[in-house]
Amino acid sequence: MIKQIFITAALSCSLLTYAEEITYYKQKGMNNTKGTTEKPIDITVDEPEKKLSITFNERMEAKAIISGPEGVVYHDEISASRHATLDINLRGCEGGDYDILLIDNAGNVTDSSFYLTETAD
Repeated sequence: MIKQIFITAALSCSLLTYAEEITYYKQKGMNNTKGTTEKPIDITVDEPEKKLSITFNERMEAKAIISGPEGVVYHDEISASRHATLDINLRGCEGGDYDILLIDNAGNVTDSSFYLTETAD
């Protein structure tokens, strides 16, 4: 686990922009009955700009929570039309590991993590 954290940190320091793999949990278990693997949400971090972009591939309303070294940095109800993108400015947030959690009205959970490097603002 610690080795994976160090590898992730080393790789993220060398990349300007990267997309993080997300995990999508269904309320009735993780079996996908439709046989599709389309992700409902794509999460991208722009390191130099400290901007998190969430692209919704389907219409949904969800509760979004972003937490990092200093605790919860974003907590809000979000609503998206089809293919909508939400940009969240993380300037002023300290460097470190961050987690994002999205919970839709049906109880489905999407979570991801990302790393922000420490920069002088």
